[in-house]
Order: sequence, then structure tokens, then C-alpha cells
Amino acid sequence: MKMPTKFRSFGFPENLSEVVIDLGSYQTRVMVATDSEPTIVPSCMVQTREDSKVISIGQDAKEIVGRSAIDLEVVSPIQEGNFTDYRLAKLFLRYCFAESIPSKAFFFVTPQMNEVQYRALLKITRDLGIHHTILLVRPLIAALAKQVVPTLHSASSLQLLIDCGYESTTFSILQFEKVFHFHRVWYGGKDLTQDIQHLLKIKFHLEIGSQSAERLKQECAHVLMDRKESFSGLLNPPEISKKDHFVVVRGRDVMSSLPKSMKLSAEEFRPMFEQYVESVIDQITILTEELGPELIEELINTGFLVFGGMAVVDMLSQRIEERYGTSVRRPPYPDLLYHQGFKEFLQLPNNQQKKCYFVPDWL
Repeated sequence: MKMPTKFRSFGFPENLSEVVIDLGSYQTRVMVATDSEPTIVPSCMVQTREDSKVISIGQDAKEIVGRSAIDLEVVSPIQEGNFTDYRLAKLFLRYCFAESIPSKAFFFVTPQMNEVQYRALLKITRDLGIHHTILLVRPLIAALAKQVVPTLHSASSLQLLIDCGYESTTFSILQFEKVFHFHRVWYGGKDLTQDIQHLLKIKFHLEIGSQSAERLKQECAHVLMDRKESFSGLLNPPEISKKDHFVVVRGRDVMSSLPKSMKLSAEEFRPMFEQYVESVIDQITILTEELGPELIEELINTGFLVFGGMAVVDMLSQRIEERYGTSVRRPPYPDLLYHQGFKEFLQLPNNQQKKCYFVPDWL
């Protein structure tokens, strides 16, 4: 399967040895095991409607989302953290590897990966020519990152990891280097983006695309809550009014279909963020109701870890701290926690590394 020459290259070495892949429905991260930073690849492909011929992948495809012709359609090769189409998966991985097929590939997977997904992924990598495919359990890899490991607690302590993703939010409780509990809800950043689009259309008669809504969401995520830590060293910290922050939104008028630009206060979008935050907290409450009082006390003493792309919502961390009286740790780069944990994984002896391997219980 020859890759079109117009697909851009990432500059990976010709003879790749080991790579690690974090499959995401919004963006995928690929990192050479010896590199310090992963390459971000939008999980996006554009194909023709008539014969399903792929004409664009990754960033090139993302740039024409919402601006493609009627004979083209935008598809994602990844849904629910797994590949959905064999043909698209092979093309997408070839693009991610820039035609340099590695000899060994690591994939981050959830503890709930089923047999169909497991066998499909192994077949795809085998057909690509990858000799060794190793599946790593996401929560266990995340827990290896230096900023995650509690310094004042032993390995027997419970840890609650909350991965706030684009398509879903996962809750993992770890103990004794094992996943004690894992729960996933299909509510994440994608739903918040759609809620913002719906609000603009209903209340302001303004229609915007998904990319514009994503940028708007990222901007409001930082300004809808005071960031008091920025002024922790001042005796008289200044009062920050988020009502003074305005965002410029450009789109199409629903009534006239003409281009339209509006300047809105970030406070207009607070209800959407409140709904997202409360949905996550509701799931934490459901989780804590299933645990005994001793376990709850231990979790609160250890603190919660919030990471993933939607961890940038300042309101989320502060609301969890206020609601449960615990500390919330949020890494400096919350969307790169898996890769930071993977670097620590490589330093472990082989017998310790195998504890992070995905071992299906249905084989």
C-alpha cells in the first residue's frame, strides 16, 4: 500500500527500532522511545464519498475540516480508543511512522480492552511488518510518572487517577501496582465543544465550526476560574474578574447566512463548563459510594490526580478540592502524562515492566 507523496513526513529516522503510540479519537501521539517529546498527529482523515479513497491524513486533513467539498467526507480511524476500520488503520499508522516501520511498538490500552479489539490491533501491526507489539495498561503507565507517585505514602496506598479525555472520562483506582477499579463514562471534551456550538446557535443565532469551538473552549477553560496560585507569594493578591475577559467569535449568522462576528464575555459559557465539571464530580460520587469509609479516607488523604486534555479546565480541580476536601494534583503537561510515565517504564527491570503489560483474562 503505497503512501501518497503529498503526505508530510515527521522526520523520524529511517530505521526505527521502538515507538510508543497513544491512540486518541481527537489526536494521536507517536514518540520514538529515545526521544523526549512525542509527535502529535490529528486523528483525522479525508476520503472521497464515491470510492472511499483517502486523500489527506493528519494535520492536512484537520485543516480542511468544515471546509471540504460535498464529495469529500471527514472520518476518524479511531473511536473509543481503538481502530474502527482495518484499511484506514493501516494507512493512518503508516502515516504516523512516516513509512519507517518500527521493529517494536508499544500501545496504551485500557484494562477493559475486549478480545475483538485486541486481535484486530495485533493483526494490523503484524500486517504492517511490526515484529513485536506490546500493549501497556494506561493507568499503570500513568502512575509511573514522577509527579504522580505520592512521596509520603507506600505502594499499598490507594490512588485515584482521573483521565479527562476528548471522547470519554476514565476513573482508575490503583493499589499494590494493580488496577483495583476502572470505570469509563462516554462524556468528555467533545460533548463540551458541542454544547458551546449549541449555545451560540440557539442564543446568539451564530453558527461556528468544530475547530472554532475547540479554540473557544481552550481559551475559556483558563479564564473561568481564578488562578490563585499565580499570586501565592503576594501579601495582597489582586482581584481578578473573569467577567472582564471577552472572546471574539466568528461564524455564520443562522438567519441571514452571512458572516458574523461577535464579542462575548467568557461568562456566557460558564453553564457549559459547570455542566461538564458536575458530570465528572457526579461520577466520583458514584465511585465513592461503592467504597468503604476506610478506603474513602485513604483516597482523600492521598489526593486525586487529574490529567488528560480536559484537565486544563481550572474549574474542575478547584471544585473537586472544595467538594471532597482533598488535594488535586495536576501535572504541568496533563496531556503528556502517559509518555512521561513511559520514560520511567523504560528504566525498570524486565520483571517490573511486565507488571504493566496488558494480560487479557479471556485467553
